[in-house]
Amino acid sequence: MMMLGMQPYMQAPGSLTATSHAIGESRTQSSVQAWIRNIEGGLRQAYVFAAAWVKVKLPEEFSVDIFNDFGLSMKQADDIKSLIQIRLSGEISRTTFLFEMKRRGILYDMIDLEEEEQRIETEGAAMVGMEFGKQKQTDNNGDGDDNTEE
Repeated sequence: MMMLGMQPYMQAPGSLTATSHAIGESRTQSSVQAWIRNIEGGLRQAYVFAAAWVKVKLPEEFSVDIFNDFGLSMKQADDIKSLIQIRLSGEISRTTFLFEMKRRGILYDMIDLEEEEQRIETEGAAMVGMEFGKQKQTDNNGDGDDNTEE
C-alpha cells in the first residue's frame, strides 16, 4: 500500500522536446511534476482570462511557477557524482563546477557565482588545514609516526 501511495512521485522517462533532443538530454518527470505543470498552465490561463475581464494586459514575461523539485532522477544523480569526482581530481575549475551545479538546478538559480567564489576564498582562509570528509589517521602505537604497524 505504501508503494502505491508513492507511485505519483516516481520518475519515469518523459517525452523529448526538440531542445532536449538537440542536446542529447533525456529528462524524467514524475506524475506529481506533470500535474504541477498542468496546474501552472491552468493558472496562467486563469490570469489571462481575469486580465481580459478587467481590461488589463498582463506583462509579456508573466508566468506561474510552482515548486516541483521532488528529487533527482538516476541520471542526474550519476551526473552530479561524476562532476564531483572530476572536480576532486582537478580536471575542472571550481568556477566551472559551481556553474554546472547551478545549471543542473542543484544550486539555487539566484546565487551569484562570483559572489560565491569570494565567499569561498574568505572562508578558505579561515579553514586552512581542515579536511572535510576525511579522518586523519592517529598514532595508535605511540611511536610518534602516523603508521599503525607495530
